[in-house]
Amino acid sequence: MKPETEQVTPCAREPRRWHDLHDVPADVALVTDVDGRIIARPARGWSAYISNRDFAPWTEVIDDA
Repeated sequence: MKPETEQVTPCAREPRRWHDLHDVPADVALVTDVDGRIIARPARGWSAYISNRDFAPWTEVIDDA
């Protein structure tokens, strides 16, 4: 008789946050500001935006969250 294998349910990870938009990694496509507005990463990267700390923290948008 074969022993049962433990089933592990993957957990959704917590979204990352940054206080400066220029610190957001290039692999992050969408973030929200403090008011929940979604901002998409432009082709030139996050440096194309002026990072205003009044809108921080910038929170990563995760598809499976």
